[in-house]
Amino acid sequence: MSWKELTYKSKDTEELLDRLISRPVGYVIALFSARIGLTPNIVTFLSIISGLIGSHLFFYTSVTINLYGILFLILTDLLDSSDGQLARLTGTTSKIGRIFDGVAGNIVAISIYIHLCLRMLNMGYSNFIILLIIFSALFHSIQASVADYYRNIYLYYVFGNKKSELESSANILSQYNFLTFKNNFFEKIFLKFYYNYTVQQEKLSKPFQLFHFSVHLKYKEIPNFIRVAYRTNFKPMIKYYNLLTINSRSIMIFISVLLNVPILYLLFEIIFLNLILFYVLLVHKIKFNFMSDKLIKTTIS
Repeated sequence: MSWKELTYKSKDTEELLDRLISRPVGYVIALFSARIGLTPNIVTFLSIISGLIGSHLFFYTSVTINLYGILFLILTDLLDSSDGQLARLTGTTSKIGRIFDGVAGNIVAISIYIHLCLRMLNMGYSNFIILLIIFSALFHSIQASVADYYRNIYLYYVFGNKKSELESSANILSQYNFLTFKNNFFEKIFLKFYYNYTVQQEKLSKPFQLFHFSVHLKYKEIPNFIRVAYRTNFKPMIKYYNLLTINSRSIMIFISVLLNVPILYLLFEIIFLNLILFYVLLVHKIKFNFMSDKLIKTTIS
């Protein structure tokens, strides 16, 4: 396996745009960053700066300025791709790095919402748009957390621990309680954020929690037939996970600001992406309940 392949998580879960653009370009940035001594966290910080600049440029109605904003957000996405690749390339992956990466994405997303809201108010929209922005941001959080969680579950069951970032809230809470604010202030703050995020994911995936418990009750290690069955059942769902993540949102934001109809993005998120979310949750509930029943019956027998 090449160094480049080692920096990827899996071809199963990579989106087409990521395979064609984000990953290759991000890999080049990762190589350059490693050569000049940048750490993954510094690259993540640079992605925040780029994202804040890009989101601010969406406040203006000028197409030219919006195009610059799009370029900055594309750079943000490339840096976001490269920080993880750099960590894997240099063997410096860490939980705090992963959490910081997630925090960075949230900071940029919040900035985008704020600037879209200010833009629409400046365009003459009523104050009702503030409520719409809040709903959109909340749904964004739920949609992205579900997609991220199920993608990591897929990586865990099909490829194992090395490719996945799946963790339980109980384990994160244990690590949080072990640390002190005096000696590990920022790490403890980050773990608290990560704990709350994981609790949300677990609440939204109760059928999986039963299946996961049943698997580990019966087997010390996940047997190959379960890995094969999981891949067969859930690989078709990856395209829906990907719709709930960054690329589809970015494309719609770009279209919305260039057309000067920013509310189009909010409607896309609140209506279309919520329909996708509902479908993902429903399908997983059916599939996990069925698989859990089979495992429980096998265990009893």
